[in-house]
Amino acid sequence: MSESKRSRFISYLGYTIMFLVIAYPLSVGPVVSFISKSQGDMLDAATRRDLQTFYAPLIYVAKKDITIANCLEGYVQFCRRKFR
Repeated sequence: MSESKRSRFISYLGYTIMFLVIAYPLSVGPVVSFISKSQGDMLDAATRRDLQTFYAPLIYVAKKDITIANCLEGYVQFCRRKFR
């Protein structure tokens, strides 16, 4: 791989990882808002379990740090009001 292609690849990889690190916690608000709006009627048990597994790291961190828990709760409440 030429130096230019390698540099572009590393840059692209870095931006992708940064995007995912930011997008992952931000995705919880709209998901919770959607589930609340439908009152869970649209989710079967498997989907509910998959969502709990997907967001398990956020839940774990929130249980360990009250500041993060408060921020996450505030963001979820904001999304619930915004996406009614």
